[in-house]
Amino acid sequence: MEINALLLNFEKQLHISEHEKTILTGFLHFLVNRCNSQNVIIPYGLLIQYDEDSSYQTFLSILESVLPQLNTKDKYLLKHATEKSLSQITLKEYFKTPKEILVLTDCEDDGSLDSIISQFQSTPDIIKIVCAPTHVIENRFRSNEHFFYRVLARHIHLEKLHSEEITCHFLNLFKQKGYTATSDFSDELAYYIESIYETADLKASEFVQDLIRRIELQMEESNGITAYRQGIPVDISFIPYSKRVLSRKQKEMYPSNASDLPQMIPIEDTQKVMPDFEENEAETHTQTHQFVPEHHHTNVLLLALSTFPGQMKKNKFEYNFNGHQGTVIGRYQLDPIPKMLDELLAESNENLDKIIMLCTDKTLKETSITTPENIMMNISPLEYFKNQIRNYMNPNLSDDERFTPITFSLFSPYDGIQQVIDTLRGIKNPVLYLDTHGGIRGIQRIMEATISLLKIEDIHVKEAFSVEFSEKSKNSIITSETENLKIFDFVSGINEFISSGRANTLMSYSSSHSKMDSSEQDFINAIQNVANGIQWCCIPEFENGLKNLQTFFSKNARAKTTDINTSYLEIYKTDIKKDYKKLVTQHNVADEIAWCREKGFYQQALTLIESRVSLLLIEDWKVLKINPSYTPVQKGKTTCYKVSEEFAPATENDFFNAFVYRITTDIVRNGTTGLFLTRPKFNQLTEQDYTHFLNALQTTPRFPTSPADINNYLKNALKHPTVSLKSKTQQAFRYVNVPGCIIISDSIDQTVLFQLLILHKTLKDVRNTMNHASSELNYKLDAIVLALKYYMIWLEQINPNQN
Repeated sequence: MEINALLLNFEKQLHISEHEKTILTGFLHFLVNRCNSQNVIIPYGLLIQYDEDSSYQTFLSILESVLPQLNTKDKYLLKHATEKSLSQITLKEYFKTPKEILVLTDCEDDGSLDSIISQFQSTPDIIKIVCAPTHVIENRFRSNEHFFYRVLARHIHLEKLHSEEITCHFLNLFKQKGYTATSDFSDELAYYIESIYETADLKASEFVQDLIRRIELQMEESNGITAYRQGIPVDISFIPYSKRVLSRKQKEMYPSNASDLPQMIPIEDTQKVMPDFEENEAETHTQTHQFVPEHHHTNVLLLALSTFPGQMKKNKFEYNFNGHQGTVIGRYQLDPIPKMLDELLAESNENLDKIIMLCTDKTLKETSITTPENIMMNISPLEYFKNQIRNYMNPNLSDDERFTPITFSLFSPYDGIQQVIDTLRGIKNPVLYLDTHGGIRGIQRIMEATISLLKIEDIHVKEAFSVEFSEKSKNSIITSETENLKIFDFVSGINEFISSGRANTLMSYSSSHSKMDSSEQDFINAIQNVANGIQWCCIPEFENGLKNLQTFFSKNARAKTTDINTSYLEIYKTDIKKDYKKLVTQHNVADEIAWCREKGFYQQALTLIESRVSLLLIEDWKVLKINPSYTPVQKGKTTCYKVSEEFAPATENDFFNAFVYRITTDIVRNGTTGLFLTRPKFNQLTEQDYTHFLNALQTTPRFPTSPADINNYLKNALKHPTVSLKSKTQQAFRYVNVPGCIIISDSIDQTVLFQLLILHKTLKDVRNTMNHASSELNYKLDAIVLALKYYMIWLEQINPNQN
């Protein structure tokens, strides 16, 4: 049978969107193609999300009836398992043929998904269907992106059934019980269910069973159930009585005028009139203020539309913030804030010009409602919202200019987000307002992501609002969410600092936060120092920032940052400490290099190696020391050493570099580069080469690498090192001999030191090449990353304090 014909079975009994139909069509095509393909195995996982148990049970029942009708040689079978039973078996043993489809139900509310993922991935030939309620998917499955997006690559959401599907369910069950009905029974039943289902206390199968019970009770009170099963038709008299249905029929007898407002119309037979309807002031409101063109901007409200509530009510919504106070009337969840915004903008003689509405399929679909004015109508949430709001917007614009609905799919939100951004790009100088309380949870997350992306476009939210609905009092409250929205800036700033070492967003948050505590500001300033040091590759700034940060992680620091205004920092101090590890406590330059390497700050790591490792080896670890024959001289905070009366003193780093230079030039000469490890060779080294480093560096003729030979290399390198120093008389730099300037500790592993110094010299060249903006990078990034890894391994091996 054709797949489109088979889909009708699902459409009649389940409430599924066009997107879900596309997924379902693809699934049925996949089953046909899998059966007809030879030696081609494409893994397939289908996630069935449901809001009511009866929905997924109906889905599986329909699927079971559809499978034998597919145009396949062998017929598919559903094989059921629960998550608990799956943990006690292996799929390879449980499934005997590829025509068996796994249906996994009764998924746990929490717990690791590793076992399920392992079983699924080890059996790509088995088609999997996982049925789970929405709360399990949101709270458990979504937390594992690999499982949610890859293992279960296709998703179908079985939403709560509407009156059409309920009617179909009833008629199917009615027929299964052996009853027949008159020709008008089905239409009258559909009208009855459509009128009462949305507000009924029972839902889905419980509603159907209750309706069957009531009709069967009436059968037994007349001719008896047996008689009706033997052929007596059931007519419309068996449909239960309902005041709601009767009221709807009465209202539909009287046509409305062109303005859609019910009128008092005489009934000719009885000369009676329908009672007066309460007027909806939103639909008769006249705008009293008009936008001043000189403002040269467009006021835009972004919100997510909601479906209708179970009962439409007229409520008052109060607002009182930032010197603004008033009350507006609302009937639908989303109309209070635009009406309030109209009043706020009126103070500066402006209008609300445009509303961008994020819509799901449900908010675009017409449904039957009873308005607070007791009028029954078929209308979509989108159209009802427009009716309530258009008279509170710029009167000089058309509806197409005022309202921009954008349809979102929660499973693929990209297009919707792109449409929002494109729409705002096309608006002249948009001033953006935000309503945060509408829509379903998933679409709210999408809206938050959209707001973050808009900041890249330099489009920021001016004000944000929400609604606190009150069940106890008559009036609900409109609240300002603007300050709370800045929390996202703070979180983004912390994430930016942790992930990329930047503080731009955090500083923007700081400057816009009027209630910033001084200790919080000090903390953010310290973060900025660290970030500036990283970005500018300025080691003193970086280390000074780290030193300031350490004060906030000391034992007594919490006492300084417990004010209510600094609570956000308290939350993220742990994350910062976890990410920066030793850097916010007592540490050395090796810790700083390791952190830079882990974060991908390779230029910064190379700068630390070039400028700070000498001090680490000499001052901190004392595995090298300066020959006492050179007299120390203090220059500010730096200790230098007198070499000659004619020249300026040398630094410890000068001595160290002189030592390193001689190793790479005097022991083995490779052309005129001065590098023991040449650039081509550096780019070719592998993990294996670094584990046998000296063998990988061998030249022709070979050089010996015994401990005694390496000891001689190091001694020879210290015989004639030279440093470039400034002459005191000629004010020019000259090379000066500094024999024996470095003394090597007897406790150090000289082979490891020898390897480290060879690599140190090459990494110094890497850093210089990158700093001087060469036309091309002669050193490959992968090679640099690998070299830094082994540099740190060897550096740690000569650490005298290693555990």
